[in-house]
Amino acid sequence: MASIDVFFQEWRERRPGRQRSLSRAADLMRELGFPEPSGVPVLGVVGSKGKGTTATYASAHLAAAGLRVVTVTGPSFRAHRERVRVNGLASGDAEIAALAEEIEAARRRLLPADGGYLAPSGLFHIAGLLRARR
Repeated sequence: MASIDVFFQEWRERRPGRQRSLSRAADLMRELGFPEPSGVPVLGVVGSKGKGTTATYASAHLAAAGLRVVTVTGPSFRAHRERVRVNGLASGDAEIAALAEEIEAARRRLLPADGGYLAPSGLFHIAGLLRARR
């Protein structure tokens, strides 16, 4: 079974001056069977302060309205498994390992890196989309 290291492998191995590769992330998404657009409603929260709080409140409100909500946040507070939540509950270790395994299997099918790397934050977002699809 894959470990949490899958999310950080390419970032750790990156060379100085290399940046994340959005095209490689898009290739990974296609390899995982996500069409463009994914068909999954997504609420993105951006800004310099309060993103985690805003995302948590929005998720709680939507879950209270009876919707099934997958929330991806970062950075972690205590453990990386809490970065992907369903209706406010952190994923278990086995769930994160299963998502990492699915991502790693798809990543191995990609062409070698084009100079860019898959960023951990992007891979956790992809894990959230996989979790939502399940």
